[in-house]
Amino acid sequence: MMGGVSGIGAASGAYTNPALLGMLLPNFNATAYQKAMQVPVTMAEAGLAQLSTQNQTLGKQVSAWQTIQNDLAAVNSAAQALEQSPATGTPVYGKIAVQSSATSQVQATTTHGVAGSPGVYTIGPASGKTAVVLAQDEIVNSASQSSATTGLGLAGTFSIQGKSISVSSSSTLQDIATAINAAGAGVTASVMEPSGGGYVLSIQGDKAGPLPFSDPNGILAHLGVASSSGTPNIVQAYRYAQYSVNGVSVTKGGSNTDASTIPGVTFTLTGTAGATLTVTQNTKAVQSGVASLVSAVNQLLSDAQSLGGKGGLLEGSATLQGIVSGVEQAMGTYQPSQPGGYQSGSQVGLTLSAPVGSPTKLKAALSDTAFSSALASDPGAVASLLGGSSGIATTMANIANEYAGTTGALQQRIQSLQQQQTQVQQQISDPLSAANEAITFARQQAQQDWTALVQALVAQQSQSGILSGMLAKSGGKSSSGG
Repeated sequence: MMGGVSGIGAASGAYTNPALLGMLLPNFNATAYQKAMQVPVTMAEAGLAQLSTQNQTLGKQVSAWQTIQNDLAAVNSAAQALEQSPATGTPVYGKIAVQSSATSQVQATTTHGVAGSPGVYTIGPASGKTAVVLAQDEIVNSASQSSATTGLGLAGTFSIQGKSISVSSSSTLQDIATAINAAGAGVTASVMEPSGGGYVLSIQGDKAGPLPFSDPNGILAHLGVASSSGTPNIVQAYRYAQYSVNGVSVTKGGSNTDASTIPGVTFTLTGTAGATLTVTQNTKAVQSGVASLVSAVNQLLSDAQSLGGKGGLLEGSATLQGIVSGVEQAMGTYQPSQPGGYQSGSQVGLTLSAPVGSPTKLKAALSDTAFSSALASDPGAVASLLGGSSGIATTMANIANEYAGTTGALQQRIQSLQQQQTQVQQQISDPLSAANEAITFARQQAQQDWTALVQALVAQQSQSGILSGMLAKSGGKSSSGG
């Protein structure tokens, strides 16, 4: 039995059952009457169902716009990486690769994000030298001590390279080494056990250069680290690295690592024979970046086609059409003002096209061969075409940010749809909403009408039975005596 007339109340009893009602009222089609009275209830329930469908549609539209928003975020990220002045990160243009002819002599890496100068650089002996001179740290030792863990009875302070170290009478040789290391004096202290016995405090500079000491309380002199006149007990003298780069002599104090002589390259001397460093343009980084942009654009175009095409959730959306149009223009526009020999993406192997007969099925593509050739021929022109102020990648990033930024058109559209979804859900959930009250009223009215109808028919049947009984008792004769 339908919800609107399923319960007439206890007073009606069996009259809610169409079969029993058929026995009591043979000429009464209870099922048909119930269906008729259910019509207003069904109509009211259809209104609520329509709200539920609307809520689901809004949710799907939110999800669809979020998909486009995510696609644009991916395009923005890939495009920004190709800008010459990116909002985040470092540009890929000018990055280099370096290879050493002998890593056992010279090890080299490129400095992240710094443009370099392609070329060949020979690392060899400095003028007047027969071999590369490696930097060497100064080492100063104490005299041999009988114990490393017994208090020395010394108190006061001393300093190494301007850093003060305090010593108490209970300090051991190991305590002094620990205090020196904690002072940040640019040295490393350790306690060693020479083969002849005893214990020696050894202090080694962290980079090449002299180790100045100050010993006002005579602690270092007592230990034999320095003489009474302050002269250190040097067991290994320091020396600076000396070498040449393409015949130009270089002296680097402090270490065997050079991060400034060859632009964009950091190299470390590991031997005295030298080596040749070959620095080349790292085109793979640029090409990989363009490939990432092509992939992100194709994902956007694919989703735009499925969501904005016939029957799609965003069919006919002017906003979506504007996004696709912007991408198409960014990739296909001829730019005569670009410096160098490239004014369009197609000249460097970057294209956007659609199959014959399917103009909306746009797809971006990158010819690795054509792009590599263009980049090798004129890297500056490629960089400008892609990442210049009006370049393809820069324009793409601007479009993506305009639509998918935190205050962009898509975020506003999504928020509007979510607000509508919230309002519709409230109408569905609130028992006092117009939709739910309409159902409640229709059900109550149907129940009341059904109860009244059945009671009236039962009363009529009862009266008919009484009348029949009276006629039967009178023999079927009328009161006129005919």
